[in-house]
Amino acid sequence: NLTLTLSYVPGPVLREELAVRGAVLRDRDVDDNPDFARLDPFAQRLKRIEEGKRVLHDVVEPQFVEAVFEQMKNIHSAGFILNDVKYGNIIIEENSGEPFFVDFELSMNCTGMGSSSFRVLRDLDIEEFNLHFGTEKPTYRRIRQRLETGSIPMPENWYAPVYIGAGMKIGRMWDPDSGWGRWHYILKDNMPPLEGARVLDIGSNNSYLALLMLQSGAREAVGFEINSGRIEQGEFLKSALEWKDNRKYNFRYIQESMADLPSMDLGKFDIATALCSIYYLDDESIDRVIRHISTISEYFVVQCNTARDIGRQDQHAYEKAGVEYLTAALVRNGFPNVRKIAPRGYPRPLLIGSK
Repeated sequence: NLTLTLSYVPGPVLREELAVRGAVLRDRDVDDNPDFARLDPFAQRLKRIEEGKRVLHDVVEPQFVEAVFEQMKNIHSAGFILNDVKYGNIIIEENSGEPFFVDFELSMNCTGMGSSSFRVLRDLDIEEFNLHFGTEKPTYRRIRQRLETGSIPMPENWYAPVYIGAGMKIGRMWDPDSGWGRWHYILKDNMPPLEGARVLDIGSNNSYLALLMLQSGAREAVGFEINSGRIEQGEFLKSALEWKDNRKYNFRYIQESMADLPSMDLGKFDIATALCSIYYLDDESIDRVIRHISTISEYFVVQCNTARDIGRQDQHAYEKAGVEYLTAALVRNGFPNVRKIAPRGYPRPLLIGSK
């Protein structure tokens, strides 16, 4: 037998709180307002929304708006669309101040629908959210527009080719030295088990490889990156991939030098990675960082760079980026077992240190 359970959520409806602050958006207020009488139904609807936005931030804080979006993403991740995003369908819980969606009679169960069709319907919900709350949350149209107009972060200095999905990409895909090509050429099939892993990625750059680890089953990733431009790229990528995959990725940046890692208490990790990064430190710092990682992680994945014609001013930097140097550094600092993956002619061999 079927049952219907109704939960009571104490608190005001967002629409009513906006009306109290002077927004003309309720039916009874619009019907008595001459400014609306001359408008067709579509124009009336837009004017109501503009009235709500006019006083929105007098009623709720920006974090409330983000919480509404998170609630909507949770609904999407369960395979449903709302199909009715509006102020009148959101309750502000009186104790916690958290948002709750109500009135689901227009919602749709899309669990058996193809991913492309579902993306189109999700985008309709997201664009309604953007319209009501004055945000620019990612949709296919918005991401595509940013790529085509070059309004992505640092387009002239984009780090590593990426494939977002739905036919959208940045850079030349098959470059085994970086980005998407590096992942598929050497990392994807050689990483320690990622399922459920907590990953530390030092020298994370635009976080694409860390995000691919999360796509492959890791539960959390923490990225060390000091360059603010790279971090901005990573935040864009995270939001774009979360849109494409209809899920949330537990990734965060720490904007510090990787040399500062030993002074921080970040807890334990299953895997640490330094992909073409750790050899930029001085010798003493390399040893100190590896030694610290050996106390917090079972594996340390290090990528070398054996290319000799890349204009390094310090000749010792070539040595530090080499297989022999980094293998010895891993062994003497807590990772006695080192597996080398070095395809013939490939200048970026992989070392996997384990305890």
